[in-house]
Amino acid sequence: QEAHNYISINGKDYRPKVKINSVQENSVVYQLAIPELRISIHMKYELAGNSLLMEIFEIRERGDLKVKTIGFSKNYLVSVKHSQRGGALSTSEVVFDFAEKDIYRTNLNHKDNFYILANKQVDPCYLPAGIAILNTDRLVASIDNNVLQNLKQFRYQTSESEGEKYTGIWNGDWIYRGLDNEIIALPWARVVLGADMNKDRTVDWQDGAIVLRNIMPEIEGAEKIRTSFFHLSMLSGSMTQYTFLRWLDYLKKIHLHTDGFGQIFQIKGYQSEGHDSAHPDYGNNFNRRAGGLNDLNTLFQGAQKYNADICLHINHSESYPEARTYSPEIVSDIPAWKWWDQSFFIIRETDILNGT
Repeated sequence: QEAHNYISINGKDYRPKVKINSVQENSVVYQLAIPELRISIHMKYELAGNSLLMEIFEIRERGDLKVKTIGFSKNYLVSVKHSQRGGALSTSEVVFDFAEKDIYRTNLNHKDNFYILANKQVDPCYLPAGIAILNTDRLVASIDNNVLQNLKQFRYQTSESEGEKYTGIWNGDWIYRGLDNEIIALPWARVVLGADMNKDRTVDWQDGAIVLRNIMPEIEGAEKIRTSFFHLSMLSGSMTQYTFLRWLDYLKKIHLHTDGFGQIFQIKGYQSEGHDSAHPDYGNNFNRRAGGLNDLNTLFQGAQKYNADICLHINHSESYPEARTYSPEIVSDIPAWKWWDQSFFIIRETDILNGT
């Protein structure tokens, strides 16, 4: 396979000078120096059982440039040749369909893709994924990391070299510093291998999901999901299809019908005139037609008696001109949704730095 010996700093690739600092039985420590930036990165690869940990444990910045993002361009942590028996790639990703110019007709599809590598064509560029699993008929490999970009934690690509096609997976870019220039976390990634984990005499993505689950921390709220059902209600267009107190009565009825089974209830339209109106007025513009802040608080307090958690739908994609917080400082000139008046996409970086 073709070697890609580059590191990406703040979106630009550099070829580092690599030095091995130490070698142990199950680990090796590297120093990556980028002289033109006066930056050195110290990282370790460590093998333990069926997993390989890659972690950066120190970043030294001796010049003016501060590291904001870090990536390893096409540095495959796992790859499979298409000639290997049973080769397959399984991904979970988001696919945008921009066939229509109208945003209402733009499809945002969460998809699970399953590729038989023997039939997979070469990719002209890498593709992002939230989960990526590679397997042959004997082994399966999954990866976990602390990349922050949701649904873009991993990248995959099918390439060809010397007549041999292969598919590889590597990490997305880590955000090392936030917009406030504070350090978020040092990057790490873990590759885990498995075989026929579910004993069905076949090695596939399901076995990869099992080994991935075994190394991932429990997701906050997972237990609540397992012991509750989710439902929602929507207010729209100033019509007050429900009031906050009517929702509370609805939660009580379901509580009695289901012998107290858990509920997760989302409200769309708690603010202003209903769903997606007056965003981003998140906490200062409550739907008075549905009962206002007092009745909304009554709903929150009463829901606790019925084993129900209340969720509020907010929208941080765009801003609507009727919003009290509408400001030319945070909105772009790119049109967004138009439930009522035409909204415009928010410049999120400016919004964050303004503290709004």
